[in-house]
This record gives sequence, structure tokens and C-alpha cells, in this order.
Amino acid sequence: MFMQTAYKLPIVQTHKGYYEDHLTTTKLKANIDWNALYQGNVKLGNYLIAGELINTTVSGWNAWVYPGIKYASARRFSNPILNEDLSYYGNINNNVDKHGPACWQSARISPDIRMDEDCLYLDVYVPPVAPTASSNFLHPVLFWVHGSFGAEGDVLGGQKKGAGNIVQTIPAIVVPVQYRTGVFGFLSTEDSVAPGNWGLADLKAAFEWLYATVEAFGGDKKRIVLGGHDTGASLISAMMLDPNIRNRVHSTLLMSGSLLAPWAMSKDSSSDTMKLAALMNCSAVQMTSAAIFNCLTNRSATDMLRAADAIALTDPSMRHMSWKLVVDGHHILYDPVVLFDDRHPWNFSGGSVYTVQTADAASLIGHHKQHMFGQGLPKITYALDTYINDIIPMGTGCHALPNATMDALIQKYNLLGGPEGADPDVLRFNMIRLANDLLFVTPITQEAALYAIHNHAAKGTQVVVLDYEMANEDQTPVQRENLHGIEFGTSIKLLASPNHQKDSSTTLLTRELSMLLNSILQRGYGFGENFDPMVGNYLELGLAKRWTKKRSMSFLGELNFHDFLMQQGCIDPTESSRQRSGVFSRDLSISPAPPIPEQPNNPGAPLITNP
Repeated sequence: MFMQTAYKLPIVQTHKGYYEDHLTTTKLKANIDWNALYQGNVKLGNYLIAGELINTTVSGWNAWVYPGIKYASARRFSNPILNEDLSYYGNINNNVDKHGPACWQSARISPDIRMDEDCLYLDVYVPPVAPTASSNFLHPVLFWVHGSFGAEGDVLGGQKKGAGNIVQTIPAIVVPVQYRTGVFGFLSTEDSVAPGNWGLADLKAAFEWLYATVEAFGGDKKRIVLGGHDTGASLISAMMLDPNIRNRVHSTLLMSGSLLAPWAMSKDSSSDTMKLAALMNCSAVQMTSAAIFNCLTNRSATDMLRAADAIALTDPSMRHMSWKLVVDGHHILYDPVVLFDDRHPWNFSGGSVYTVQTADAASLIGHHKQHMFGQGLPKITYALDTYINDIIPMGTGCHALPNATMDALIQKYNLLGGPEGADPDVLRFNMIRLANDLLFVTPITQEAALYAIHNHAAKGTQVVVLDYEMANEDQTPVQRENLHGIEFGTSIKLLASPNHQKDSSTTLLTRELSMLLNSILQRGYGFGENFDPMVGNYLELGLAKRWTKKRSMSFLGELNFHDFLMQQGCIDPTESSRQRSGVFSRDLSISPAPPIPEQPNNPGAPLITNP
């Protein structure tokens, strides 16, 4: 059984009319003209969109990118309105970045980066087009959502560069989408004044725009794949809760992320909004949602970002994701576990593929590395006094856990070592595994299990594990443990990159991941077995750089242990006698961990039940 998380319900349970007034289907007419597309021209309605040449193949076929297409506009803290006016496109100064400004993300980003609140742009990358119309055919489409919606996303355009690499090697259209991030994308008063999830609404608007126009670019609207990495994957997960989206989706590819991850959703967004209001001197006005909304709407973007960054730095649970998705009564009706644990037909005819890495969490714990790598490091005292107390807020949403729960975690991950103490290499491995399980493995497999149990994906649900840390034997331990995003970096960003092809250590990995991506795009599913959480079957790409079918009951064990943690709940940090530096020691007597409930032996018994 999977436990629910206690999310605060919005004051207004539905905002149906509020949203439907803003998300309408574009009236732009899109008809394919292969001869014009070969020349780099696309006609949308009465507008002619000129592309930029990426590459010409040896056969004379041309690959193009159509950058900086404005799919929608939106005022601050309001829903997007689809854009039908593309008259600006022909007047863009060629000396200016045509991709459009990046969305505001963090005050820490260099001022040299062009950012703006008017940032709802997408780019369309088109694979090589033949000079003769009869040689062309409609291509599948990868709708790509970058990660880090709470802080710094794809502001430097790395994923856009990767899209250009993909279309030169895989016959598919790639569409990287910009959406509002951070405080501008996810601030919420948790009522009808500012429900939140503005960035999610942006992505839905982008999907509507693309669905209506993609055939003009040579795309097959019946084969649109939603793909994302990290928080981008959690947003894809949230988009799939909308039946109007999922019944038009070919498949999904969620890399190292899930809506069920502890970092994906806020349990009390309104309190963060109140903190922001105080820092912005909005608290002097009457403390109503409407008053705060009006005040924040008129503050400068840079001041808002500085204040948002300050809040994130003071709250350990927000360190990496300061503004998050919320239960808003519309996009996300209530607890996502309940929404996924839905026995009604989903009408999703495609497949769903989840990827997770054995060292996904390494990049999120970088501030611990000076204490984790080096001669004789890490130390047990550091693991128990500092590390675990930092991971708990990120991995559970609790500022502190009951002592019995802490004991169970310490025992499960062997943070005390054996009679002779802990081997530093083993301790480091277990520390990273603890964070990885809480932040990635458990929530991702939990969502995949719910999909599989209820047959949400008609073509099946598959889990892919990348155990690539064992393959990088030519690298240092620090590099080997910092692998979050390598599946994106290898299969998306670096695919066909000349520099990447010179790196023999990852060339084979690139080939295998590109095969998986191509399968998902063309067929709507990968090439592994359908995931069965009772069996624990998955597809692994590891040391041999070959796909291996594996089974592991550890998935089920992690889900059961996660249930145990959720049952224990949170406590106030002051109530815990062990949330103090120096309290832990090698002689600490750990009480036996409470027994974790076993699953029934009956293979027909349900793994998941509705509350």
C-alpha cells in the first residue's frame, strides 16, 4: 500500500472557468508544404516563418531550426494566453539571439544573460528534409521540458544545443519549451486569488499550440512524446494528469524525476508567499491574499528574485527547489498518489518510460563533497551529525523525524559501519544511496508501479536503470559520483556532438541511449519488459554498455520502507534529542528498527489500494 502525503487543499476546489477562459485552441492554420520546408520556410496562418540552417547532409537534405516562436503571453501570476500574432518574427534583428529571452529564474545568474518575464517561447528543430516532396514523411515529435523549475533551468540553452544534435541523428522533430520558473512560475496563495502552477499552465499552452501547428513543420501530431529531466520530468508527470493532454500523447519519457518526488510539490506554499511578502514590504498592507497579490504584482523582477533566493537559503527543504507545484484544484486536484492510484480507464494509448540512475542524488549533495571525498573521508560523525540531518528535509519534506525513524534509516543504510567502524568507501556509497533512494529511486518506481498496476499506459510502463558510475573507471571518484543528468547529457545534449564522439568512454553509451530514445519516438515505447513491481523487473545499462534485463525485489522493499517513513510522520526539530551537532557517536546504541510490513504471498493480491 502506498501512503498519501498531507498536502494542503486549496480553499477553492476548482477554478474551471478561470482556466478555460485562458487556454483556448489556436486558430493558426497549419498545412505542410514540403518544398517550402526544404527551403526553410513554414507558413502558419498568414505568417511566413523562416528557419536557420543547421546542417546539409551528404545527400543534400537540409535540417532547420525555427527559433524563438512565441507560443503564448502572460501577465505576472496569471495564466497564459495563446499567441496567434507572429508578425514580429520577420522583423527580428539577425544580430540578436532569436531564441527569445530566457524566463527569470534566479538573481544569482549572470546579468549578461538576457532574461524577461515575457519569455514564453519555443524552438522547433526539424530533421533533414529531402528536396523532393515524395521522399518526405511526417516525423514523431519530442516535446522537451527542461528541469530546475525552482531555481536555475536551461538558461544557457544547453538543451537547445542538444536538440540540434538529435535531429541530425534521429528522424524526429525536437521542441524545447521555455516556461515560467521559480517564484514567477509557481508562487501560490493557495486560493482562487493566485492558485499557482503558472509554469505548468505554460506547458499545457505550449502543447496546445504545438498540437495545432506541428504538421506545418513536418511533425506527426499523433506521435508527440512528452519528455523531461529532473523537475522537467515531474512537470510531464503533472501534465499527464490532464485527460485532455494524455489522450493526445504518443508516449512519455521521464528522466530522473517524478511528481511523487519529495522535492516536486509544496505542502504549504502560502507560508512561503507570506515570507516573500514580508521581505518585499507587502506585509504592511492588510494581510489578505488579494492585497499580497496586488503588492507582489507591482514589485520589480530582480527584487522578487533576490527575496526568493533569500527564502530558499534559510529553509533546508527548499535549498534546491524553492518554488514548487501545488494542489490547486484544477491542474492537480489533490494528492498525486490518489490521482495515480486511479482504477478508471486513462485513455492513454501510448507507453511510459522512466529512467533513474544509481548516483542521481550526487549532484544535489555537492555542498557535502569536501567532507565525503579524500583520504579517510567521510567520517561517521559527519554522516550522523550533519549529512543525514540535511538529507531528511530534502528527502522527506520533514525538518525532523522521530528518533525511531532515524534509527531505522541509520540501520538500513549502515551508517554506523561494522564492529571495526565504517570503511570510508562503503560509507560514502551508503550515504549517496540514502539520498538517491529518498529523492529519486523510490518516488520514480512508486509512480511507475501505479502506472503498471492500473495499466494507465496501454503500450506498457518500463523502468530503466543507469548504473554508469561503474563504467567510468578512468575518472576520479568525485567525477564518478556526480552523474545526475548523464542520461540527458548523453542521449539528448551530446548526441552526435563532434567532441562527444572523440570520447571513447561514452560513445557506446550514446549509441545505446539513442536507440532507446528512437524506439520511444517511433513506436511509443522502449524495448524492455513491462514493469511489474511484484517482480521488480527493469532494464539496466551498466558496465558493459549493453542493455541487460534484471529483476530486483529491492524496489518493493524501498516502497515498503517509504510507507513506513510516511506512517511515522514528522516532528518539530526541537522535539528530537538527536538533532544536535555532536550528539551522535560511534557508541550510540541504536534501537532495533520497527518491522517493515511484508507484501502478501498471493501474487494476485493488489499492491496498491485506494485510501
